[in-house]
Amino acid sequence: MRHLKLAAALVLGTTSSMAWAADPVRRVVIAQPDGISIVASDEMVAPTDMAGVGALHTMWGNDTAATFPDDGTQSGFETLYPPVGGFRVYIATYPAGQEVTPEAKSLTGGAELKSEGIPGMHKSDTTDFDMVLSGTVDCILSDGTVVTLNKGDTIVLNGADHAWRNTGTEDA
Repeated sequence: MRHLKLAAALVLGTTSSMAWAADPVRRVVIAQPDGISIVASDEMVAPTDMAGVGALHTMWGNDTAATFPDDGTQSGFETLYPPVGGFRVYIATYPAGQEVTPEAKSLTGGAELKSEGIPGMHKSDTTDFDMVLSGTVDCILSDGTVVTLNKGDTIVLNGADHAWRNTGTEDA
């Protein structure tokens, strides 16, 4: 059984030749703990710099399936990829002109980084829903096919080998 991981690409920061930064993103969590919907939290989520990738905002996640009613409390989790039944929601930002080449140690939770062939090629035992919110990004498949995604495009990766490359002039 596959499990769910949600991810989206979004322009959040600026690039320069020596440094790259992404801004915090607002996360509003609505819950209904006692039969009445409430704002459980409203906060800014700072990005984490991920070597070889760019910035990663961890927006929400859990290691188990959601149950309702829910009080809006996020359970902690340790790995980038969730176990079966769990889920993750991320906003990833890939700097312009960069191949995305994550380090093996950063792909925690069951992902596999391929050591041969296309730089950054990896897979995980997850279903990824990746939405491009800004910019252009290429998804490279293990057979060499390049799928170019633009603002508004979505790709669903069902545990498939893939790599990312941003050959555009803006972050994606």
